[in-house]
Amino acid sequence: MWKPLIQRCDDDWIGVADRPGIWVGGVDGPRSVVNMANPVWLWPLLERSFQSVHEELEEAWSDISESAGLGEVDEFICLVVASALSSGREYWMSLALDWVDQIGEGELHVKESVRSAIMRASQDRGISQSLSHRLRRMAKDIRRGD
Repeated sequence: MWKPLIQRCDDDWIGVADRPGIWVGGVDGPRSVVNMANPVWLWPLLERSFQSVHEELEEAWSDISESAGLGEVDEFICLVVASALSSGREYWMSLALDWVDQIGEGELHVKESVRSAIMRASQDRGISQSLSHRLRRMAKDIRRGD
């Protein structure tokens, strides 16, 4: 059984199968299970607007949470955002920050995994100046409690 739930990009979908976990595949079936400790296969969701992905997650959440053992949609989102911020890959880090901006102040900043990832990434000296400044501003806001 393969149930595609959320379009990841072009022809790829995120869904559930008859085996535990969140899967990535095409309309014809699952290809790879997502390692939720490092959900790289989910990063293409960051290329879409936060609002549209969040709405689709809410609709599909009963299937996803049952198969993956996750508690809340926010937990899933935090895993994706924090892992992208921790990746050292500027493209994905920037998209993750875009999501944090789209979510608005407070929402994900209260999640320790995202706060910690922002704080760590703000210390990364190997990233571009513009991304570094953006991360440092967010880290400063976190330290101030904004």
